[in-house]
Formats: sequence, structure tokens, C-alpha cells
Amino acid sequence: MVLRCPLRHLVFSCLLAWLMLLFGATARAQDDDIQLIPTPPSGPPPSAAAPAPGEIEIRGMHCTPDVKEVELRRSIPISCTVDYPVAGVELRYRIQGATKKWDKIELKAADGNYTAAIPCTITGQPGTLELYLFARNENNKVVARVGRHETPLAIKLVEHSNAPPPALPGQAAPQRCYDPSQCPPEQLGTAACPGTHVPKPAKKTWGASCGDTSECQTGLECIKGSCETPTKCEDAKDCGEGAECVDGVCHVPTQAELKGRIGPAKHHWIGLHAGVDFNVMHEGSGVCGSTTDDSQHFACFEGGNLYAGVPNTLYSGHVKSSLYFATVRAMLSYEYAFARMLVGARLGWAFRGAPKDFSPFHVELRAHYSLVRKPFDEHFRPYLGLVFGHAPVDAYAPTLIVDCTSQDPTIKTACAKSTNKTDLANAIKDPNLAVQRQLNAYHSGAPFFFGPSLQLMYALTNEAAFVFNFTVMLPNVTFEPTIGYQMGL
Repeated sequence: MVLRCPLRHLVFSCLLAWLMLLFGATARAQDDDIQLIPTPPSGPPPSAAAPAPGEIEIRGMHCTPDVKEVELRRSIPISCTVDYPVAGVELRYRIQGATKKWDKIELKAADGNYTAAIPCTITGQPGTLELYLFARNENNKVVARVGRHETPLAIKLVEHSNAPPPALPGQAAPQRCYDPSQCPPEQLGTAACPGTHVPKPAKKTWGASCGDTSECQTGLECIKGSCETPTKCEDAKDCGEGAECVDGVCHVPTQAELKGRIGPAKHHWIGLHAGVDFNVMHEGSGVCGSTTDDSQHFACFEGGNLYAGVPNTLYSGHVKSSLYFATVRAMLSYEYAFARMLVGARLGWAFRGAPKDFSPFHVELRAHYSLVRKPFDEHFRPYLGLVFGHAPVDAYAPTLIVDCTSQDPTIKTACAKSTNKTDLANAIKDPNLAVQRQLNAYHSGAPFFFGPSLQLMYALTNEAAFVFNFTVMLPNVTFEPTIGYQMGL
């Protein structure tokens, strides 16, 4: 009995302490997204009863003005107070039936209030404006609200209303915005005339005073303070001071044009380029022999030496039709740029040609036309043109042959004409009869070429540029991309 009494007192004390904690704890809201703040020292805020279905929910904050109807093109100012400190207040709104998306406005805090305004651009058409507001704590949890997206506040937007325009306490109502058709000229493009734009000033006619060509009508230039018909020209020397020859007429650059330019125009350009050739080689049979038409267009080499043996007719070299990596080129260039034209030439040297009878010398003439109106004013300058020149293209493909090696002419002839694969398999076992060889079959294109060319120039300044060029070399179909660097002089 002595041991049991203290145990009873201990159990009773624990039960009493648990009940006190249970009834003294801070009340928590049961709403799914309303989290009431902890009890402040001055006492808890009065709790509101849950709203009936369809009623506007108001918890922990109060907003003015309370309006049900607003005239079109009136902004709606809103001011809210919250019963306790919050991190921010947000307004969400939409036009009923126009969209499912809610636009939002963050209210600004000032003197204990949170204020914002729905602009008159939103209230320009008849309908119903829906809105609701909520306040968030530092953990981004909603702690107070007026309305919900399921049951928002509703404001009718009408052309005329007897209700006073919405205004904040102690302040005048914002001025109603103008109808676009009645907007004063000085208000065009302002918030007072939603949906309007400032009209561009009318261009000045011939003979009117001007300070810049942009003030004159199309086809006129501002010359010595007057809009005049531009003088025809062949060169900038034919034009007056400050003018330039563009498309055959004198043009005085506008201030905007001068501001966007990258330096004085350079007409002489020299450059260094490197390129590779990709040749479309057609299928060939018997390319390392002498009995087929294809053999007249190929030369076979082994280790840099021209193959001059007698191959078997079945294994005399076969090349598949494909795109082959061909010659590589290094070139110097000179181009003269004027107006929208670019003419010039390239001299260079080719590598990776056939070990014998390959001419590495490269020369071409070029003429291109700019795809932009004023290439000297642009960083990116695309040109399209034609090229013509001398630039042999050699491409090769590896091929396998059976070389008949017998010193006896009769046996060699029989080996060359044999179509019995079993006999050939036995023959190559004896190097004195036949040998398998891996050769490189070279195909040489026409010595002269012509074709279209695309040149893309990116000017760092008017004195330096990176250049990419893509040429299709005909009559043999060869694609030649090159990259380079050019300097303007």
C-alpha cells in the first residue's frame, strides 16, 4: 500500500496536466486553405461563422469600396485592411465567360492599408467582372480572404449607372477613361484612352522644311533643310556633302541610320579561307581494269604508286555511289564591294588529290549580290551569286581487287577472264598466280567548274569580318563549304 499511493498520485497528476494542455491550446481553423495565425498577446481575433453555400466568404480582412455596378471605362480602386500582420495581399480578377484564367495584381502596402486599382482597360466592355482577394503569411499560406474563385465578388459593367463611381474613402473617384472614338488628340496613346495609339506625324511633302530625311515622304530626301527629289548618281562623288550614292540616287542618311552604322564603309576586302570538297561519286565497276567504260574515269593507286597490273574481271574494283570526302583547299581572296554588289577572285592550292597527274592550282572569279538593301550598315550580310574557275576535284574510295601476277601470258589471261570463284580462291593461295590487293580508286572531276554560291559575312566592324561560303561546283556535283576571315581596306 505504501508503494501504490505515490503511483496513483503520479497518474492523476499526468492526466490533469494533459487536460489543461488540451483545453488551453490555440484554436486552429478547419478550412482547407485558411490558416489562422497564433493567438496574439492581446487575444484572439473574433472567429467568423462558415459562410452559407453561395455567399461571399470574408475572413480576417476588409476591403472598400463595396460596389455592385460600375460604368464602362472606369478604373476601380481597392483598399484593404487585414486584422493581423501579413506578408502580402493579392487581387485576382477576370471577365465572366471571357476566359478561365485569372489575372492578378499585387496590392501595395502603405500606412497599414493595401491598395491597388483595376485599370479602365479591363472595364471597357459590358459584362461581369469577377474578383477575389487573399492575404498570405511569410510561409505563403493564405491567412485571410474576401471571396474565393468558386464564389467571387461580382461587379456589373454597364454603359450608364446611377451608382456613384468607385472611390477610396476621402478621395475623389478616378476620372473615367475616354471612348476611343471620342478621345482628344492630346490623350491618344495614354491610359486615359485605352486601345488607342499615338498617330505617326504626317510626312512632309516636296519643298517643306526638314531637319532629317525621315521627316520627308517616301522618295524625297532632306537636302539643305528642304524635302527634295534626290539626284541620280553613279558614285558618292556625284552627291553633296553628307550624302551617299545608294541604288543610283543620292541619299542623306537619317540620324537613326547613322547611329546604327558600324563604321565607314570599306570597299576593298582581302581574306584567307580554308575549305573542303564533298564529291558525289557515281557507282563504278571494273574501275581498276581496262575493259569497262568506268575504268576510263578512275585511276587506282597502291601506296602512292599507280596500279598497272591485270585484275580479274570479277574483282577489278567496284565503287559505290555516295558522297565522298574529297580535296581540301587553302585560298587567298580579293573582293570589291560597291552598292549591293561584291565582285572578286580567289587563288589557292588544293590538297589530297591523286598521287599523279593532279593539278592543285585553284583560281576562280566571283560575283555576288547582297540580299539586304544596305549591307555596309549591317553586321550580317548575306550574298547570293555565281562563281567560275579552275579547281580540279579528286575523291577516292578504297576497293578490293584480285591481281593476276603470273609471268606466263597464257596463265595471266586465264586468270583475268576466270569467273570461277573456287579457282580464284585456290589461285590467290599462290602469290605467283594471283594476289588480293587493297587499292584507292581516284575519280577526277572536270578541270573547270561553275555554279551558284551563297556567301554569309558577319562584319565585326567595317574593317573585319568572318565569312562562310557554300558553293555547288558543276558539272561534277561537288559541295564546297569554306570559312575565312576578311579585312576591309
